[in-house]
Amino acid sequence: MLSPTVGGMSREYEAGAERRARAMIEMVRTKLPITACVTGSADAWQLAGPALIARQTGALEAIFALRPLGRDADATVLVRSLYDHAVTFAWLAADPGQERHRRFLKSDLQRRIDIAKDCRKLKHKGVRVEVATEAEQEDFERQLAELPEGTKAMPDLIDRAEKADLHWAGAIDGLAESTGANSYRGFYAIAYRGESAIAHATMMGLNPVYVDLPDGWKRVQLEERDPDMRGPFGWASLLFGLTLLVAANALEWPKRDAVLAIFAAQ
Repeated sequence: MLSPTVGGMSREYEAGAERRARAMIEMVRTKLPITACVTGSADAWQLAGPALIARQTGALEAIFALRPLGRDADATVLVRSLYDHAVTFAWLAADPGQERHRRFLKSDLQRRIDIAKDCRKLKHKGVRVEVATEAEQEDFERQLAELPEGTKAMPDLIDRAEKADLHWAGAIDGLAESTGANSYRGFYAIAYRGESAIAHATMMGLNPVYVDLPDGWKRVQLEERDPDMRGPFGWASLLFGLTLLVAANALEWPKRDAVLAIFAAQ
């Protein structure tokens, strides 16, 4: 059973987390690439689901590439991205039909339009900055207008986490309801929001590059691992393990028992 209670407690556990992560990465590599014909939102899950797994796989690989460099702060930032993708995947997988995919699409289109408009206000050497041409922006706006009336944007990340818990708690080994620490909502508080100071410019986020010296002095240096501090690596492997267990239900790959065997063996 997957459990968050031991995540990041020791370097030995982190080494086990890395072995689990690499085993799961290889599991995905045996399945991807895949191809599918998508003609609309009704069958978009065939690509959106695996694509969200592919992004998480890349993030997980990058997270553990940072481990031997002692770069916990950067790995923590990547865990936040991994969490966002994991929750969105679980939310979509809970109801992978047209309605949620349209909400996913609406949020994406609106974001693209907003970015294009914001950048077009800027100029470089007298030339307007464009990240999308006017024709591309018009196409985004056309797609947005063609969505059924009343289509909402995606709920916020906390709401997606709670809805994922509502559907998957009890169906996924080790996942609890939203009031439990070992839930998507619990991971939000601990592994996403709890580490937000590392991802942003804060005094707490600078701690990895501060070293306390005698008499009130401090030294600023490049990050070096503090052996007494826990890293984000246990959380990373756990989140990805949950993603693959959800995929076992929603995509019928990989096999649930194969995922659990990785955690049981390490």
